[in-house]
Amino acid sequence: MDDIWRVVSAAIPKPKLDGCKKLANGNYVLTCSDAGTVDAIRQINEGLSIKESLPRKPRVKLKNIPIEYTPEFITGSMIAQNEGLSDSDPSNIRPLFRCGRRNDHTSDWVVEVSPTVFSRINGKRTYVGMISTFPRPFNLAPYCRRCLLTEHKTSECKAVTSSCLHCAEPGHNRSDCPNRDKSPCCAHCKGEHATLSKECAKWAERIRALQLKTDYNKPNES
Repeated sequence: MDDIWRVVSAAIPKPKLDGCKKLANGNYVLTCSDAGTVDAIRQINEGLSIKESLPRKPRVKLKNIPIEYTPEFITGSMIAQNEGLSDSDPSNIRPLFRCGRRNDHTSDWVVEVSPTVFSRINGKRTYVGMISTFPRPFNLAPYCRRCLLTEHKTSECKAVTSSCLHCAEPGHNRSDCPNRDKSPCCAHCKGEHATLSKECAKWAERIRALQLKTDYNKPNES
């Protein structure tokens, strides 16, 4: 960490960084929303090996979408049925996955959109086929659906059983938790709140870092 600070502060006397996190592989991730600091770090060619990640596109949740609607249909109908999206390229409206509770008729969808599309549909009535919905920002930080930790993907998890969102113990889910009458325990900070709770400072920090990496500006695209 000291070596990184020495190199960065030499490149720009007063760097404005939003965060610095050490990864399991020993590398560090710097988060920065200040253009001057970003430009200075880009110019560093000694002391650090730098790989820049592109800003993350905004994501929105579409609620109560009919279960038979395919990603292609969702994209096409949004462009065809909403005047503000009629000039949008299909690549800027990309349904990613279903989420939340679902039934035999509907489910929620998470859709990745361009900054321009986000500004046109966020919180506004949007028509999708035979229904209308009000897209809302989706800012859930990535985490392992099996052990609940944030250091790896679910596909890379070595745990044998799932962990509980209520008590953080392995071997059962929240719906059948034997400790439901006891105080919850967070898998991330061990505090007395459920995992993924808004009360968790560590989880809130991850959400904030995700928001800082998301590009909400509107470049010249549709």
